[in-house]
Amino acid sequence: MKSLFKNLIILFILLPTLAFATDAYHCSGGLTGGGVGALDAIANPSDNDIAYVHWNGDATYGNTTLVYTFDIGASAGESVPWIIAPDVGSGEWELCVNRDFNVLNKALADETNTNITETEILLNKWITNQGSTSEADLVLPDLEYYISVVFIINEASIIEINPPAGELFDLDGVLLDANDCVDSPITIGAKLVATRMLLADGSTWRWSLDTVRGIWVDTGATD
Repeated sequence: MKSLFKNLIILFILLPTLAFATDAYHCSGGLTGGGVGALDAIANPSDNDIAYVHWNGDATYGNTTLVYTFDIGASAGESVPWIIAPDVGSGEWELCVNRDFNVLNKALADETNTNITETEILLNKWITNQGSTSEADLVLPDLEYYISVVFIINEASIIEINPPAGELFDLDGVLLDANDCVDSPITIGAKLVATRMLLADGSTWRWSLDTVRGIWVDTGATD
């Protein structure tokens, strides 16, 4: 009787695991294209399967791993990188975004304005100038949803933050002129949080910049 009771307890513990068992895939061939190692090349995935897509030095995704779960009943339509449809089988892979672990290093060597893409903002919680040898001039994207990103100084050089063309920043509660940029100090560890916000008029989106550490200053539109 004791043995039977013990076996029933073990079965009760294992039932949730058995009911929701999933396969896990590791992909290194990109998201689409159907090639070897591509996420969409996994044939007939099952509901709740998990896939890890790895990149190393990719021009778009850098050094990162994206995690996807499979919803066999989904049919929203492919939208890279958020939704990936398998070449064989029904359902869709859906991206699980965990930005807290992702860091985007903008290692620039000159002051040429570089656009931060929507994908980079969505996939990376932190943006640094690690590896930069001079000022890194970065332009934030024009987005229409709430999101925050943190800028951190890792090298003794400036990060210059520019708004989308024609927009103006709110820097620590002060409204700047249109197209004015904001420069960081060169102090390692200086930090600023940029938050995309919808204004009270319900139609205007603006980047609000809040200083966490160090003095970040308005340097005008022609710095």
